[in-house]
Amino acid sequence: MKNRIDQKDDLLTKLDNLSAILGVTADGPKRAIAVKRLDALIDGLSKLRSVLTAEEFIEKATAVRPAVAQVIEFLASARQDGRLIDLLEINKGTGKATKREPIDILPNLSNQQIRELLKQDLSSKELQSIATQRSISAHGANREDIKRAIVDNLNREEGYQRLASPT
Repeated sequence: MKNRIDQKDDLLTKLDNLSAILGVTADGPKRAIAVKRLDALIDGLSKLRSVLTAEEFIEKATAVRPAVAQVIEFLASARQDGRLIDLLEINKGTGKATKREPIDILPNLSNQQIRELLKQDLSSKELQSIATQRSISAHGANREDIKRAIVDNLNREEGYQRLASPT
């Protein structure tokens, strides 16, 4: 009895898939999109086939296979080795990134000083400080937007200075 239920569900699934396919083929724009996706899939699979059947790839894969097998064997055995687990637990905390010291943003920075600071990876707070100095509203903006606004401001200010200076 259960086998019949499984067959019925399988048949319903196949019919649903067929209905979806027929729905796509009946609608021109959907059909065009489906064909385009299919062409891209076929192209990708063809490239994959050429890579996998290339003699150079087969040689490299054959050469690497024993090393990969050794790594897998080591990891499988490491799971049961209590000493190794203890060692890994000890070293677990050492991989954390060190926090950098915050950069003190001095008042009245020159354009060149600001450009030098912008070459560093500044925090949002540091960028906000520079923006405030230049009367740039940057509340709620992300770091890239604040940085872009500061650079735009510097470029605009330097452009005005060039226009004002006698040549």
